[in-house]
Amino acid sequence: MTIDILKYKELPVSKIVIGHNVLLTSPLLEHYLKNMLQIYGQFSVVPVRVNEKGQYESISGGIIIKCLKDIGYKSAMCFDMGRLTLAEAKLASLEINLLCFDDDHIQISRLLNELVPAYPLETLYQKIPISQRKIDKLLELTTYDWETPTVEEKKRKELREAMKITKIKEYSKAAKPSADPYIETYKPITKDSFFYKF
Repeated sequence: MTIDILKYKELPVSKIVIGHNVLLTSPLLEHYLKNMLQIYGQFSVVPVRVNEKGQYESISGGIIIKCLKDIGYKSAMCFDMGRLTLAEAKLASLEINLLCFDDDHIQISRLLNELVPAYPLETLYQKIPISQRKIDKLLELTTYDWETPTVEEKKRKELREAMKITKIKEYSKAAKPSADPYIETYKPITKDSFFYKF
């Protein structure tokens, strides 16, 4: 298999629309990226698609395009993935980013739930570079009812409450003065305690 050099294109940054991105960005990340771009130049090729309006749109690496625009670059090296639907672009974005980064699980969960109507689960299992079990868990993440506790959570809460009551009983037993005046016992600090007054 040979590299398709024709897919690598130098495109004007003004003509590239920043598309869907899986990665979260921050001002600090942008600051460091701008510094690196000024020192080394563009070191990563940005995958783009031709969207429904006929524009070039970043599939991944939108932050690179933004930083290139901000520091005055006129063009960017891109990998043209051709005409892709929005669902295909989102899937490609996940495939590319999950190979390199540990992303925000909530954002990935939302994106996966958007892709489920467009793709069978088997396709997502094959294409996305994470385990089937993790994909299933991520799909549940944004649809999970956080307000209603599960049976297991209710049991844990009851157990915690029971342990609190037991600890309170043990504490009250330990706080009682001993019948033998020579045995020191723990006494809780009260307003009348010597140390409390200082």
